[in-house]
Parts: sequence; structure tokens; C-alpha cells
Amino acid sequence: EFLWLGKTLDYPISALRPAQYIEAAKEKAAGMAAVMQKDMWAAAVEMEGLRLRKKIMERSVNILERYQADCAEALEWREANEAHLQQPFATLFLLPPGASFDP
Repeated sequence: EFLWLGKTLDYPISALRPAQYIEAAKEKAAGMAAVMQKDMWAAAVEMEGLRLRKKIMERSVNILERYQADCAEALEWREANEAHLQQPFATLFLLPPGASFDP
């Protein structure tokens, strides 16, 4: 028997002429190359999917970080203006953080 990359060919080597042997080896190599090419393509597609998922996750984290900062800023503004929001017509005198208002 003749082994090709760990697999036994279906025909004995002694039954082949040299040209047939070379042709069979070429066919086997072409088949193996096609399988490897298909596997490489599948791996490339999977890698691109992973890259896109990573990009989406990074953008999601950035959005959540900005949202958290905006919430902290809004809470700080509310705490700074809490006393003024209790007064009548206080919505006319809303102050930015750090500013003071003396009626």
C-alpha cells in the first residue's frame, strides 16, 4: 500500500505506471489544496466577524462611558441648583455648576 499524508490510497502502487502515479499525486494534492483554501477562507470570515464584534463592543463602551459622565454632570448640576429649584419661578434662574445666585 502507498500512504499519502497519512492516508492509504485505494490502489496498490505496483499497479500504477509512473505517469499514473504522478497524475494521482497531483489530483490528491489539488484536493488537499482546495480543502486548505476553504478552511482558510472560513477562518478569514470568522476573524472578520470577530473584528466587527470587537468594534461594536468598543463603541458601546464609549457610549456608556459618555452617558455615565453626562449623568454625573446632570446630578452635580441638580445638587448645585437644588435650593433654587424649590423657589417660585426657579426655572427662570437655572445656574451652571459652580455658579451662585443671591436673590
